[in-house]
Amino acid sequence: MHDLIASPFLDSFVVLRPGRLEGIKLSEPRFRELECARDSGANIPFWLAAAAGTSATRTS
Repeated sequence: MHDLIASPFLDSFVVLRPGRLEGIKLSEPRFRELECARDSGANIPFWLAAAAGTSATRTS
């Protein structure tokens, strides 16, 4: 499992992995989808698992 941080950044949203320089830029709807997954305890969306190179895991 990987730790990921999703956050607003300037005029968009990003997902970062602590200690890494790379990140994933998100649209607002994708960021809101992550918020909903976190709040409901759902699995992370498939698109994020694929982009992060992981299997689907729970958000924390």
